[in-house]
Parts: sequence; structure tokens; C-alpha cells
Amino acid sequence: MFATNRRQAEMALKNLGISQSWRVRYGPLLFVLLVVVAAVVGLWAVEKYHPWGNDINGTNALTAVVGLGAFLIGYNQWRSAKQETSLERYYERLKIANEARNSLTDADHPDPMHMYAFTELDNLEYVLQKYQLGYMAAEHALRGVKTFNSRLTGVRRFDDAVNSLGDVVNHGYQQGTWDLLQRLRSAGAKSIL
Repeated sequence: MFATNRRQAEMALKNLGISQSWRVRYGPLLFVLLVVVAAVVGLWAVEKYHPWGNDINGTNALTAVVGLGAFLIGYNQWRSAKQETSLERYYERLKIANEARNSLTDADHPDPMHMYAFTELDNLEYVLQKYQLGYMAAEHALRGVKTFNSRLTGVRRFDDAVNSLGDVVNHGYQQGTWDLLQRLRSAGAKSIL
């Protein structure tokens, strides 16, 4: 299946067991909705009951609620940016380590195809993490999965190199990366992609 839009890409990824959490997909929308409801209820309550006397009117209460909501949205964005930056820095450092490993002489390290397999697994896990955290569009994540799958099926000795690594979770990869690798190797994955 070739994804032509976001929804098709999301469905293809979901069929492979890759999805975003409810919080990532709908949390920001729900939060904005709650701020709007709180603002409307606050405006109504202040205008009807005057809990603080005539010193605070509905407009002042509405401004306070919207201001607090804006602050909380900004705080959430700041935390998300820190998380994304941390993920980016981790993969930058991993790239440096991979480049250093590749500069070793043939006598110093194993088969270059194994090193290539590790690098492609790193790329696959990066795509999965970025998508699941909401930092990558479904179309781009699906492209990353398809690229890895093309390596499995089209690059001579690549699948053998990945197989020889054994349980990739023991090499520091996430369980989701291992699960996706197993699904890509199954015959059913070919029809999903």
C-alpha cells in the first residue's frame, strides 16, 4: 500500500503496530478545549454571582483564565522541545560513535555489513521514536519504515547481518524496534507496505 495522505500513512503504520499515544494525538486539542470551557464557565459565573464583588468583572476573569491557559500551553511546548532536543542530541552522539567505529581498520572491527545493520537499526528506531512522540508526520515515518524494509529485502546480506545480531533489544534498542523488525520480516508486512 502506498500512502497518499496522512490518514493512509497512519493506518499503514498502525497495521505494523506503530502508533502514537492518545495523549500525543489528542492531548493538546483536549487541553485547548478545557481552557475554552473554563473561560466560558468562569465568565458566566463571575457575571452571574460576582464572587469577588464588583472589583472583578467577567472580562478580567476571562483574561486570567486565557492567560493561565496560554502559560500552560507554553510550558507544555517548552517541555516537549526539551524532550525533542534530548532525542536529537542522543542520535547526534550515536552518529559520532558510528563514524568513529567506521574509521577503524578492518582488523579492529567486525564485518562492515554488521556496522551498516546497526546504523540502519538506529535510523529505524529514530523514526519510530520521533513519530510516537508526535515530532514527525506519519508520511515521513512510513517512508523511514519503507526505507528500512527495502534494505531487508533489497540489499544483499543485510537481512543476514541483522539476523546475526540476534535479539536487537540486547544491543540497546527499544522493544518496539524489535517487534517492528519481526513484523517486517513476516510475509504479511509486504502487503502492508
